[in-house]
Amino acid sequence: MRKNILILTSCWGGGHNAAAIGVQDHLKNKHNTEIIDFIEFCNSFINQAIKKGYIASIKFAPKLYTKFFDSTDKEWQSKLVNILSYPLIKKKFQDLVYKHNPDIIISTFPLWNYSIRRIWNKLNSNPKLITVITDSTTIHNSWILNDHSDIYIVTDRITKEIINKKGIKKEKIFDFGFPLKKVFFNSYDKESVLEGLGLSKDRFTILFYLNNNTTKRNYDILKELSKTETDTQSIIVTGKDRSFEKKIKNLQFLSKTKILGWTDITHKLMQGTDIIITKAGGASISECIQSGIPILITDVLPQEEGNAKYVINKGMGVRIPKKTPKEISEYILDIKDTDTYKNLVKNALNLKFSNNTPKIVELINKNT
Repeated sequence: MRKNILILTSCWGGGHNAAAIGVQDHLKNKHNTEIIDFIEFCNSFINQAIKKGYIASIKFAPKLYTKFFDSTDKEWQSKLVNILSYPLIKKKFQDLVYKHNPDIIISTFPLWNYSIRRIWNKLNSNPKLITVITDSTTIHNSWILNDHSDIYIVTDRITKEIINKKGIKKEKIFDFGFPLKKVFFNSYDKESVLEGLGLSKDRFTILFYLNNNTTKRNYDILKELSKTETDTQSIIVTGKDRSFEKKIKNLQFLSKTKILGWTDITHKLMQGTDIIITKAGGASISECIQSGIPILITDVLPQEEGNAKYVINKGMGVRIPKKTPKEISEYILDIKDTDTYKNLVKNALNLKFSNNTPKIVELINKNT
């Protein structure tokens, strides 16, 4: 029987949206699904203001953002946020419930789950709330505040153990991995991927998946790389930042380089290249694990520390040393000839296709 499933997310960080899309991709053929950016739905002005503040803080004042993140990682502060915002979200959430009549709500963003549960308990005799925790091991208290959910889906076994120790019963926790779209569960031919981009199948290929919140640093690294002629080739994905894409295209790369803006072939790029340089976001890291590609980690936000530690401990990723752009570019180009790289490849292949997102469908059918 088809269920009505409401998926609540937020545009604060791409991982929350990516998780919502991944969940929907697996459920939409069997159930009626709708994704709602709940904060935008409640108040667009507040949402955009906070989003801009979030981006500005991690871009220009990362230490300040780290202090803010750490200072709010307490139960009383998470509850206070929910209590103060309760009047704002109560009517909005009720409107959503009356419109969509959900049998299940799946949340990929933690801020108001505590309040949502309180309100929904009054509207439904059998409310089902599922929380998808998008980060590994570094779990902010708001994700599990007052044990608000019936089910928690986490990225890995270690995270399952961590939230269990914080009071969540083991039988409510399922380590299915970060919810990935179906395309990440298919195999793609490396030669075909590279030839489709006008690149050689015989060259060592580096994939840059860059975080536009640290564009200055990334630009300086790529500028140094552009000056070096090597037997490698690069694919640079700049995302939706058009101005950054334009700046990169103005560089004169001496080695073969393909520059892409936003792309919908990430799943193919990851299986068609030899190593990726990216940030430690939950979505990015999980896509890399599923694709079996070694990772060089550039940027790590406080909530992403666990993601970085996870792949490092699994031996499929390393953190790029904090050196000058020139030294970093040399490090990237030299790693292919090291034992470190050989071990990264071996361990990455062992983890390839280890994600269990499809089990979410079985879980929902079983629990409703």
